[in-house]
Parts: sequence; structure tokens; C-alpha cells
Amino acid sequence: MPLAWKSIMQVITMSGSILMVMLVVAGLYTRQKIKLARFVTVLALATFGITELLKILVARPRPFNGLNDVISREGIVAGMGYPSGHTAIVTAIGLSLSFLLPKNIRWLVFVWIGLVGISRMYLGVHAPLDIVGGILLGTIVFLIAKITRPKYFA
Repeated sequence: MPLAWKSIMQVITMSGSILMVMLVVAGLYTRQKIKLARFVTVLALATFGITELLKILVARPRPFNGLNDVISREGIVAGMGYPSGHTAIVTAIGLSLSFLLPKNIRWLVFVWIGLVGISRMYLGVHAPLDIVGGILLGTIVFLIAKITRPKYFA
């Protein structure tokens, strides 16, 4: 993809960040969905924590650190690459809140997850396996939350 896409990809990537989680939580509080806002906060923090633990345990470098032909298009990036925290968070939160959407547009959550993953690769900060790992982690966290807290998904 051409460099001209950089700004668009940075916006998409931010939609999988902790900033997005804070905006979602603020929106839920505004809609008087206090318990759901707290639940999303805990879900995001758990996903982030597990992601950081896995990054330490796996210790897989980011593509721009290990491959000569990959450059980072995203300012300063620290830490390891596997799994992608952005895709893990967007997957866990997106799947958890998809029930709030009308059934005929819930597929947009999967488009959102895919776009965040693509943006992370375009920016040179994650390899495809990092994205797959993030999606798997986010899905597992979502499924555990759904099993242990089914009242939030009714």
C-alpha cells in the first residue's frame, strides 16, 4: 500500500487502542449503562494484561526489528510484537458489544477487527501471525466473559 494511506491507517489503528476503550466506556456511561461500562473496562484491562504477559513470554520481535525490508510507519513503538494488543482489544470489545447493534449490521464488527489488523501490518509494527494471535486472544477473552458473565450478553 502506498505511503499516502498512512494517515488513514493510523486512524484505523487508533480505533483498536485504549483511547477507543475510554471513548466506548464514556459512551456507555452517557447511555446510563454503568454496569456494562465497568464490565468493558475490566474486559479491556484483562485483555491488555494478558497481551503484555504473552509478549514477555513469547518475546517475538516486531517485524521492523527482525526484517530488513520492513519499516515502521508508526512513530515510536516499543516492546515485542506477539500478540497484537490492538487486535486483541478490538476483538474482545467488538464481540462483547456487538449485541448492542442491530443483527443485520453485526458483521461490521468483523470488518472493524480486520481493518485494525491490516492497519497494524501496514504500519510495519506487526506480522500476520501477531494479528492472528491477537484475534485469537480477544476471542478467547470474549468467550470466557460470555460464559462467566452471561447477563451482559442478553
